[in-house]
Amino acid sequence: MLAKEAEVHVNICDWDLKIHHFVWVYNTTYKSTTRYSPFHLTYGMEALLPIELEVMTLCTATTMRLPLDESQCHRLLQLNELDELWLKAYQSIEVAQA
Repeated sequence: MLAKEAEVHVNICDWDLKIHHFVWVYNTTYKSTTRYSPFHLTYGMEALLPIELEVMTLCTATTMRLPLDESQCHRLLQLNELDELWLKAYQSIEVAQA
């Protein structure tokens, strides 16, 4: 049973309150046939989650072009390490699906 079916069958009257969660998940999930998410195909970039603005990733830090002091440079190095880990995880997903 699909996640959306399980969720809708719990209370069929409130499906319209929960459908946006499923649309977000579908649109931001990597598809093996196109090798991109539908969001990426539509907007030309991956979606940013709200948490990525609170806990900056290297991508959001460089996109926002913030001026850097010493502590921010240290944080940028940490973000770079996190992005490298993310890239390795992403590449292992691609290898597993290929």
